[in-house]
Amino acid sequence: MKRTGPSSEHRKIDRIWKTKGLKTSELQLKGRRFPDNNRLCGERHLKSTSRVWSCHFITAQTYDGLPVRILAVSDEYTQEFLCSFADRHISAQNVTNDLFSLFLNRGIPKYIRFGNDNEGMANAVCAWLHDLEIGIALLEPGKNRKNGCRAIFEEKLKRDLLGKEHFASIAEARAWVEDWRREYNRSINLFKVIAGDSGAFGL
Repeated sequence: MKRTGPSSEHRKIDRIWKTKGLKTSELQLKGRRFPDNNRLCGERHLKSTSRVWSCHFITAQTYDGLPVRILAVSDEYTQEFLCSFADRHISAQNVTNDLFSLFLNRGIPKYIRFGNDNEGMANAVCAWLHDLEIGIALLEPGKNRKNGCRAIFEEKLKRDLLGKEHFASIAEARAWVEDWRREYNRSINLFKVIAGDSGAFGL
């Protein structure tokens, strides 16, 4: 997909939804599997692009023992924690809503990566991503740790936040995760500035 700037990407998204007769608040998902094999990309190819986002699905719990599912989206190239969402259950609709907001604000990535344990979710949103010409990457079974950026991000989130905090409610979980997201981005950015890395991002 050729990029001429964020405005071009926004127009493309708007055009897609207008042709479908949809509003962004009425995202509809088709129940079909990956359209073709070229949507699943090899690791070597992914390393050649700076536009790969990862969707992380992590489980925590509240004081009453009920589960909290957390969606975290990160940029594998800049290491930025782009957005988070927490609820008792995360549906494909939740994922597309959050990604759609990110596309409008940050542009469209070339690929979105899902862990091998999230193939069901990847299949649920694949038709929607296919319409936006976004490739889907699945890690090979049993090799979630093969992707260093993904593994380090998840370990830090679990160790620095989920391993220390017990949430009283979903609202508190969302607030804590969002605070941690901002702090994580500040620390990554500070490291880049000190190292003289031109890839430092705005917060």
